[in-house]
Amino acid sequence: MSFFHRRTKNKKVPETARNLAEEVAKTDKIEEAWEDIPGWIESTDLEEIKTVSIISSAIAMADRPDGKFTIKKVWQRNPEAERVAVLAAAVTTITEENKLTIKSIKTRCEMRPL
Repeated sequence: MSFFHRRTKNKKVPETARNLAEEVAKTDKIEEAWEDIPGWIESTDLEEIKTVSIISSAIAMADRPDGKFTIKKVWQRNPEAERVAVLAAAVTTITEENKLTIKSIKTRCEMRPL
């Protein structure tokens, strides 16, 4: 028998520990109801894609006139993420300590039975 096994052999789990474990299990279920909002999304506007293609091709042709240039995807800033970033910046200017950092932006999705 090991030292730790002998020390914890006959001890019961206190009621507060059980309650804490139940609360943690509930919060895990709540976290599953959130999904990340990406900072960038793929552009679907054909006019934007055409404008970006023309500008990018002109820049690339200045560097390599005899090269081939292909655009695979055109990304744009997610408007919802941009709105949240502007609101967060406004909140940080109000506070005295400007030390807030946004690590992720999430939205509540529909609750599905687990």
